[in-house]
Amino acid sequence: MKVIVKFVFSIIGILLISGFPILMGGLMVGELRLIEYVRSIQDALRSLWPLQQLSVENYKIGREVPVFPQIFEYISYSLEILFLALAVAVVLAIFCTILTMLLPERVRDRIKVALYFLESVPDLLVIMLAQLTVIFIFDKSGVLISKIAVIGGERIY
Repeated sequence: MKVIVKFVFSIIGILLISGFPILMGGLMVGELRLIEYVRSIQDALRSLWPLQQLSVENYKIGREVPVFPQIFEYISYSLEILFLALAVAVVLAIFCTILTMLLPERVRDRIKVALYFLESVPDLLVIMLAQLTVIFIFDKSGVLISKIAVIGGERIY
């Protein structure tokens, strides 16, 4: 939380400093140009907001080049995968919890011990084992239950 607050204050500080030349230029001639200062901050915000249209001038090729050409496509794809995975995880967690509570006490205790053990396994090992399981199932049955990786413009699902 502390990092987020620092980040937000840093962005606000950068935006406020971006209008200082107008404010200082007015002070040099004895005027306080607050309206122009606020307008310059608004212009800076407007120029930054459409990230897809943010571009820089490339002097070698002599034209403007977009900084983030397809950023929203990648962000929406990542968020789609994130929320689908979250929904599947919640549904599976509820199902497994109900199933576990229907079992006898001794079996539940054994399941708890197994889950405590699995909590100590590093995440990268779990990811690697999941990938190897997909490869093993594909090798034995010829059925690809999930793509492990994609290249180019392909989608993982």
